Parts: sequence; C-alpha cells; structure tokens
Amino acid sequence: MKKITEYVQRELAALSEMPDEDIDYSNISETSAQDWSGAGLARYKARDIVGAIEGYSQAVAADPQCQEAQEHLDYALEEQKDILSEIGHAREQLALHPDDVQVRFRLAQRLEVLGKRHEALAELREVSQIDQRGNWGKSAQKRLQKHAQQMTV
Repeated sequence: MKKITEYVQRELAALSEMPDEDIDYSNISETSAQDWSGAGLARYKARDIVGAIEGYSQAVAADPQCQEAQEHLDYALEEQKDILSEIGHAREQLALHPDDVQVRFRLAQRLEVLGKRHEALAELREVSQIDQRGNWGKSAQKRLQKHAQQMTV
C-alpha cells in the first residue's frame, strides 16, 4: 500500500505538466469526492490556495473517508498558514483515523506553535505509544525528551 504523502508528492509534481486552463466546476456532483479533489488540485496548480481548500473541503464533505482529499486539504491549509484550521482538520482526521501518527505529530507541532504545550505533549505521548519502534514514535520521543530537559533548566 502506497503512502498518502508519496502520492501527494507525485500528484503535486505532476501538476506542473497540466495545462493552465479554466475548469467549469458547475458540472461537479456534490457527492463526487474524486471530482472535487481534482478541482482542488487544479486550483492548487493555479496557485489559488483558497479555491484549492474549497475543492478539498467539498471532497471531504462528499466522502469523509477519502484520505487523499484529507491529505491534500491538510497541505493546502498548511500552505495558507491557517494554524487554527489545520488543528481543526487534524482533529477531524484523527476522529476517523485515530492511529494516524503523522497527523498526530503534525497536530502536536501546531499546538506547540500556539503555546498549547500540555495538549502538544499529550499528542506526542500518543504518537510515541502508537508507533513505539517507528520513525514517528522515535521523533516524538526526542521531542518529549527535549521538553523534559527544558523543564529541568
């Protein structure tokens, strides 16, 4: 099974090969996550981040289980630098996929930026517990150790 982030990277790289053209979104079905996600990608390619977020949001609304759209939306929100929306989106993703350590780790990072240290540490502990031997778990352990050292200084 391919990782979502690898897919997103390939898709975004392929965007440079797509022609610049306006797309008629009036024909997109409200229930077609794939079409809305495609519309979001087209808007992203055009550097219309707000339009991309709208497309990806519609895709997620059409199919909340569509991890591709969830991942694209997360990247677009990150690019827009809307930390509160990123946090909200991460929590929505975790409600559907509670063991997604990558989303949990990014959520912890965003919480740290907002100064919500206690919540960030709780997320890092979860990552560490879920992914004990994996890279995300090891990264979480390092951050937890760094926070512990800062408390003793």
